[in-house]
Amino acid sequence: MDVVRLAELHGRYVYEPLEQGSIRLLVLLEADDFQDDLEGGLVHIPLNAIYSDENPYPYVALSYVWGRTGRKVEMVKMYFDDKVLHVGKNLDSALRHMRRKDRAVFLWVDAICIDQSNVQERNHQVQQMRDIYSSARETVIYIGDQTGDNTGLSAWNFLERRAKWALNNNGDPDYNRPREMEDLIDFRGTLDDVHLDVLSRPWFGRVWVLQEVVVSRYVSIQCGRRCVPWDDFCRTIMLKEQVHDQYGHSLRRESSFEVVQLMFQLRAGFHLRTKNYGANYLPPWYEQVVQQNGASTDILDTLRRASGFLASDPRDKIIALLGITTGFDWLSHETADYNMTSVDVYTKFARDHLAEHGDCQLLEVQELATERRNQDLPSWVPDWSIRMRMEGKSLSSMFEREDCSIAELRQSKANRWKTWVGGGSIMAIRGRIMGIVTSTQPVHLWGHEELMFNELSARWEERNSEMGNKDPDSEDAEWEMVEVEEAKGLNGEMSMKEPPLPFPIESYILSVWADLFDTAPGERTPRSVQRSGGAHWLSGSRLDDYLARGPGTRSTNSNQDGWPYSLPEQSTGFLSHMDMTGPPVPNSIEDHLVKRAKTTVTWSDTRYPASRPVTNKDSVIDGRSIGLFKPYPDMEPASGLEVQHPAAEEAKAAFKMNRPHAWSFDRYLYDGPKQKLVLLPRKAEVGDLVVHFPGARIPFVLRAKKREVEPEDGAMGPKSLFPSREAFDQAFENLRGDGQDGGYFWSYHHVGGCWINEYDETVKGIDKLDHVFLIR
Repeated sequence: MDVVRLAELHGRYVYEPLEQGSIRLLVLLEADDFQDDLEGGLVHIPLNAIYSDENPYPYVALSYVWGRTGRKVEMVKMYFDDKVLHVGKNLDSALRHMRRKDRAVFLWVDAICIDQSNVQERNHQVQQMRDIYSSARETVIYIGDQTGDNTGLSAWNFLERRAKWALNNNGDPDYNRPREMEDLIDFRGTLDDVHLDVLSRPWFGRVWVLQEVVVSRYVSIQCGRRCVPWDDFCRTIMLKEQVHDQYGHSLRRESSFEVVQLMFQLRAGFHLRTKNYGANYLPPWYEQVVQQNGASTDILDTLRRASGFLASDPRDKIIALLGITTGFDWLSHETADYNMTSVDVYTKFARDHLAEHGDCQLLEVQELATERRNQDLPSWVPDWSIRMRMEGKSLSSMFEREDCSIAELRQSKANRWKTWVGGGSIMAIRGRIMGIVTSTQPVHLWGHEELMFNELSARWEERNSEMGNKDPDSEDAEWEMVEVEEAKGLNGEMSMKEPPLPFPIESYILSVWADLFDTAPGERTPRSVQRSGGAHWLSGSRLDDYLARGPGTRSTNSNQDGWPYSLPEQSTGFLSHMDMTGPPVPNSIEDHLVKRAKTTVTWSDTRYPASRPVTNKDSVIDGRSIGLFKPYPDMEPASGLEVQHPAAEEAKAAFKMNRPHAWSFDRYLYDGPKQKLVLLPRKAEVGDLVVHFPGARIPFVLRAKKREVEPEDGAMGPKSLFPSREAFDQAFENLRGDGQDGGYFWSYHHVGGCWINEYDETVKGIDKLDHVFLIR
């Protein structure tokens, strides 16, 4: 097949049109010297040819980055006969290091093989990129030139020593080189060198590289002339003991290792669910990582975990991940469309995902945003262009995957009461107010508090190891009598050893959590604790003093019972709202608090933990706030007793005032239903509403903006969004019927997902969805 040359037109280089169903490949011509000019050409081949085992062009796909974001890229010339094409300096380096002396090589390089100025071609080729990379003979990750310093030399000596093969001077895999590297005495390298020289490269922060490494069959990673297999690289990073020592390793460097872990998990998940490949392209040890951390390819989970990756085009934060994820039919929705703005892409994706999934899981994502949102986006649309807080798992991860029939029923129920107005930017959904947030406190643990939970468990085990849960007053409790020496001298008094603690460890853990939540955040910082002399709780004897008062109780003098902080009275705060009677109910807030406390890791250096908060990304607790909410008067669990009180009608009326988040509810607080625990998004505030949406598996938090006039009033209100009453009625036709006519229209901002105990039992008692929420 003839090489198709680039044509010159008025000083610019334009691509010859690409035939339907075809791709371009770069033919990189051989050269004797590294400094020789880059020369090559382009060939057009049918896309179906690359799927064949008899592919006449076994090509290598290149994964690289154009340059650092926000910096001007130096351009270098590449020659196609007497024509010139300009490429970035990093791509120039990659091509020179991959060029051979003895033969031409076929490459697929996006910047050269796709006409980036042709939006229609770009849209089409983006949809084919998964096939292009998965059909390549090999994908080479090129992260840049060697730096030439000792850190880079040590890093690659370290990596090659742990690989099956490494490149020799001719650019061929050499299986003897790793063994030769073992004889090195100097610059042997450590994982710290890899972090500093390799993982800090821009390639590890770009979103498009995820698809490129995930779908490929065989992958290697190259820096200058040095190259090792990707699987060996991942094994070195992920299976080293210090990496899995989640808190013993430097927390500042932990995120760079998690990038590699995410890539490997996505790659494992993709190949395990791809019938054509199975696990054939995964290393034998992949199950160790998958079993420990899972291999989810769900679109929302992947978008959230990959939100820290960068993209020069904000639209790519979604489009780059579509081909490697599940749970969303992006082809039928035509999501990959560069003719739309980023706001339109984000909004359309959110609307289409909510239509596909009745559990409203997408509405939980927005709560994780840590940076300023794009103000042009509706509050219910996640802003994927910014980094999300990855401190813990999503609340939806608490549930098992539902059967298709149940999921379809949930989807039908959700779509029955949801519509879009205001040009698709406002979500109108029927629902029910469940309560109002009355208190909120961030959930986090400092290093010294991690140590406290470890020491607490150790002391409890020590007290209960011999006697178990025996009643100290029972006849079969055999207590050893010991002589004790009193301060005034020896006498003949006899005493018993300390009896076992009468409550399960879970009760003491929850009591500690309650005290932490009832403590002012400023008093819990390491510096504040040290100033107040609070470090004494590390002493076992002081912890025993704390344990002696028992869970669910609080001393009036906290400085005398082993607690380093000042606390409110027992009748107020979180202590009186936690169930400490025994092991917590599964999936309750108390259950997740206990699990979080039990997953703390012993620190190798007790001086370091006091420097910063620590997180556990396998917990739904981290990254959120704990709070109390006052249930709506008739929102008690269906299985329980419905509380009747004189303030019920007053409270109901108060919710219908112009500012439901600001109404005075003093009497309601004291006379109404008891306040309950709620796990909140970090940015929730007192006065926010806890609401239920049909079909959702979790409740949500909304912040009232202003009250809209209900349609019966015949005034402006939501009808102002439409040119006529007929248009209004047609838009809201889906929200009427089944006894749900009328209702109050409110304007809200979406805050995020939340969780309350007995949620499933509570929503069973909802017989009327009396509010239409206009979420802007």
